[in-house]
Amino acid sequence: MLGRSANTAPANTDVGGGSERRAASVFVSQFGIMNWDQMKKNLHARVQLKPTPHRLDEYGGKLPAADDDWLIEEVSGDGVRIKNLRTHHTTTLGKDHIYDYVSNPDRSQGGLKHGFLTLKVQISLKPHGLSITPTVRPGESVEPAPVEIVEKWVSMDYPARSRLKAKLEAAGYSVKWAWDTKLADLGLKGWEVVIEPDAQGVLTTFRFDEVGPHQTLIKRKDGEDRNHKSSFDDFIDDRNQRKRDIEKLASGAVLEWAHLKDLTGNLARIGKNIDGHRFQWLPEPNAELLVLNYSSATFLGPSRTTPPKFGVYIDRRPPGPGAMYVEDKSPVPSKRWTLEPQVEHGEFCWTIRETGWTGTTKDLADEIAKAIVAHYDQYKAIFPQAV
Repeated sequence: MLGRSANTAPANTDVGGGSERRAASVFVSQFGIMNWDQMKKNLHARVQLKPTPHRLDEYGGKLPAADDDWLIEEVSGDGVRIKNLRTHHTTTLGKDHIYDYVSNPDRSQGGLKHGFLTLKVQISLKPHGLSITPTVRPGESVEPAPVEIVEKWVSMDYPARSRLKAKLEAAGYSVKWAWDTKLADLGLKGWEVVIEPDAQGVLTTFRFDEVGPHQTLIKRKDGEDRNHKSSFDDFIDDRNQRKRDIEKLASGAVLEWAHLKDLTGNLARIGKNIDGHRFQWLPEPNAELLVLNYSSATFLGPSRTTPPKFGVYIDRRPPGPGAMYVEDKSPVPSKRWTLEPQVEHGEFCWTIRETGWTGTTKDLADEIAKAIVAHYDQYKAIFPQAV
């Protein structure tokens, strides 16, 4: 995320009652609690949440993420009430759930205010309702608990004998066995694998193989075949999604770059250390650096070109003004990564051109941190007295 001006203290905070109140406000902000008067000014703003809310299926399994817009409907003494504009999920965030708000000027047009809300909780959207879990650090995702689904091998008449077939038909489903080789094609026609809890509550799929190829019990909501979209509808949906992805990449790449720097810089802000050496974040005039003792990652970009270019340079830490190393060239090879941003299905990801690695912004922040530590270990092996 972009820097927070609330973290900058007033020049004089130790004289008079008003200064004391300002100092208290600064200390509160430094501990990550929103300035509530400022928050009230964001009423009716559209915000994207960080961490991005999880989408879970009816069994608690994780679905592809969607970085939806949420509407700030109300700011009160109870907290901030927000509504997902796509799914219509609503919840009230407590004051201690909110870490920071930053604006999104590129999307704030036509009188609509857009921004980002960094939370200290992870929201998980379910088919009916949502859940909230505390995070370890603001804006950092908390993965949902893994869902265990077991296979149960049964006889062909098991669905009828167990009353499972009658239960599903009463709920409006058609039920049948299908060869495993046909599951993919049937999925395109609205069929899905039956997953039901067994007597002990463990989620279970049902398999049958007494005659011929293995078969799986599947179900489809009655009328689903009539409502299923045509291949042309799918084509149009894909086309529109690609168009939205291109627009999001054009308008949001620089902001996502700032988010990447914020994630890596957070190592310094939380005091993370290796062998007693703490990470440092150094905003130099021409670039910003994440430093670990004699190793560093220099963030290069965005360039002034269209589209903008981004890169990271892993090398020995620059010696600083008036200083120099005895060895003119570092004995540890440097790494220069050319970073190519992409948007796929509404989500930002990055590719390192030199290695072919691809991942999310959070994943890239981790890769940069690991590269610095690897450089530090190599440097330490050559110059143990220097580290």
